[in-house]
Amino acid sequence: MTRYKEDGKIGYRNTESFKTVLKAQFDYGGEFHNGFALVMLNGFRTFINKNGEKLMPFIFEDASNFECGLAAVKLNGKYGYINEDGVWICPPTYDAAYPFSNNRGRVLKDGMYGYLDKMGDIIIPLKFPYALDFTQGLAAVQSDGKHSYILASGSFATTKKFDLSLPFNKKNEATVLIGKQYYVINKSFELVEKLPSTKAEFEQEFFEHEE
Repeated sequence: MTRYKEDGKIGYRNTESFKTVLKAQFDYGGEFHNGFALVMLNGFRTFINKNGEKLMPFIFEDASNFECGLAAVKLNGKYGYINEDGVWICPPTYDAAYPFSNNRGRVLKDGMYGYLDKMGDIIIPLKFPYALDFTQGLAAVQSDGKHSYILASGSFATTKKFDLSLPFNKKNEATVLIGKQYYVINKSFELVEKLPSTKAEFEQEFFEHEE
């Protein structure tokens, strides 16, 4: 299905016939992703499938797209995960939860990040004050005041430490901070490029892009 807008509301039509499947009624309607679209009405969210059927009632205060068969959702001020049948895999107990990647879901509780497996169990303890999602099999984390990278098992991928570590991209490269200088590293954690921008310029550009 494809989205359309009418009188400030979002609806969905069949992509081929353009026949209306869901009339324009939603305050927000996302594109279909992994079989579902995120929709919002009166400040609450749910998902619809490609038949136009709601997965659950409009009960979620926040929600992210399905990844690895699970979606992070917020209910009564706390986050958890549901599966594609609308069943809670992890009850809403966390302060924040993020889309799964590398079969790991990043969660936050009491100021510390950790990771869940697809069964909703804690696979990497909540012990990191800074942690990012897994990309290219690695996640950037902070431990004991320094930054590095961990594997999906939770073990450190390298003994090297940085002042800031950012995600690996599809080229298997990541940006790290050493002192006041940013560098590009490869997956062997070798410095391959010194970035010309200053710390302030780089951080402004990176975090504006992330938003």
